Amino acid sequence: MFNHPLTLTGLCIAAAGWAFLLFGVGVDTGRGFGAIANLHLVSIADSVIITGCAVFVAGIIIDCASKIITEMNSIERKIGAPRKPKMIPLGSSRSAQ
Repeated sequence: MFNHPLTLTGLCIAAAGWAFLLFGVGVDTGRGFGAIANLHLVSIADSVIITGCAVFVAGIIIDCASKIITEMNSIERKIGAPRKPKMIPLGSSRSAQ
């Protein structure tokens, strides 16, 4: 379904961001303050996830556009090339008729 390479690349980037968010950020337990997370690493993981989703959507848009162009070209071939209207000069005898 997803034929463009950007879709797979976007999925891999987003999956790497989720893996980093779930397993790489780490939560430290402080003495009396509960769990403390490094917000800088969380924002980096969030940015990677959003970037992966954006690349995925760009790949889908490119893939759909190429499919639409291919379909339009096949329809044009089926019905034939559009005919150009004949141009009649203004001073000719046909324009008076």
